[in-house]
Amino acid sequence: MTATEKTLIEHDLKGSHEYPPSFDLLDLERRAFLLLCELEAVTGRRLAFEGGIHNQDASFSVTIRLSETPYKNLTYVCDLRFSNFGEMVAVTDENYEATTECSDIFEIARRHRFVPIRRELLDRPYDGVNGDAFDTWWIRFFDWL
Repeated sequence: MTATEKTLIEHDLKGSHEYPPSFDLLDLERRAFLLLCELEAVTGRRLAFEGGIHNQDASFSVTIRLSETPYKNLTYVCDLRFSNFGEMVAVTDENYEATTECSDIFEIARRHRFVPIRRELLDRPYDGVNGDAFDTWWIRFFDWL
């Protein structure tokens, strides 16, 4: 079992679907905002920040919009999501994960004491302590419920 898999198991609490008992939204928002400030300085771009008020009934609360790409009548977005569990972060686009920019963002996130989790692991079927409550580990820690 990898260290990342151990992190998922460690924070998979029975019955705590949206957040653990010790969850501190204000602290998560504060720390994520500090990360946002550094990302903006490094990338030279203004990035959108969504706090917990925008992401309710979910296993994550905070997002940073990394990119927006117009496609026909839609806009394709890639976000950095902050799980309510275990200081974990992940990107919403597995293709973006392969970019140098994403590697740099994950390194900066580590310096801010966040734990980047790869989509490859999160897209696996959920086999944790909550039985059939979730289809994948992504839903368990980074999606709306």
